[in-house]
Amino acid sequence: MNNPINDKELEGILEAARAAGRAEGYAQAKYEMALERARAVVESPQAEKPIISSSPLASKIEKLETLQAEAEKIEENEVYKTRMTVSMTRAIALDYIKNAAPRIVGPSEIKKNSEKNLKVFISFGTLKRAMDGLIEMGEVEQVEPSRWRYKAAVALKSVR
Repeated sequence: MNNPINDKELEGILEAARAAGRAEGYAQAKYEMALERARAVVESPQAEKPIISSSPLASKIEKLETLQAEAEKIEENEVYKTRMTVSMTRAIALDYIKNAAPRIVGPSEIKKNSEKNLKVFISFGTLKRAMDGLIEMGEVEQVEPSRWRYKAAVALKSVR
């Protein structure tokens, strides 16, 4: 009477239960999103609602125009900030180290002065990757673990 379930049957039952759980979760999330959208429409002022005509083509065009207008409003309000890439950071750091040529400089000095003078944000991680690249290219030499110095292309020799 007591038929034990083998591992294959148990896996099949568990997979079916997982699939049902995923489907239920998806349905719940979809319901909650629709509910949020409905609340947003109800709570928004009547003046901002576009008048929808009976023509399907006209309603699509109106909807597209309203979405474009909303996107433009959002773009006007947000300030775009360019993210500093490693190559951009490499160029900034190389320029800074060249200007401070005989001195040994550290990451805080490069970061602080570059941000102050150029009005850009440089993260320490990006600066570290940029400096590793400069060391590999032979532009900069590492004096200490986080201290660098510009490696002059032509070494000056005494004329005597």
